[in-house]
Amino acid sequence: MRDHNRSKELFPGDLLKAAGIEQIIKNNPTWCARAIKSVQQFIKEEKMKQGPQPFTIEDWRDWANLPDPPHDNLWGAFWNSLARMKPRWIKFTGRMLKTRRDVAHSTLVQEWLPGEAFGNF
Repeated sequence: MRDHNRSKELFPGDLLKAAGIEQIIKNNPTWCARAIKSVQQFIKEEKMKQGPQPFTIEDWRDWANLPDPPHDNLWGAFWNSLARMKPRWIKFTGRMLKTRRDVAHSTLVQEWLPGEAFGNF
């Protein structure tokens, strides 16, 4: 029988993942600062015009037209950090969509909504 209380526990792999995300963000402050401003503008200008609209990291990447980060892992690390901010910048809808990027080979990407940082809804 599955112990559902364990789902909130942090395991060694979770701690290592969190440390890795923190380290890659810390090592790339210039790119992250540009990305933060871009996400804030994207959500305010594109996803909150007519109430909160769903989006993926791909939607933002295409809109932002930022240069690629110094390390490919920075895309996911940066996005995960937004989901963990308090108040939340983005919140997961529970939906997974196929990527539009050919190089990602139909990988599933998460669908997001603007988080509480952009208003209560």
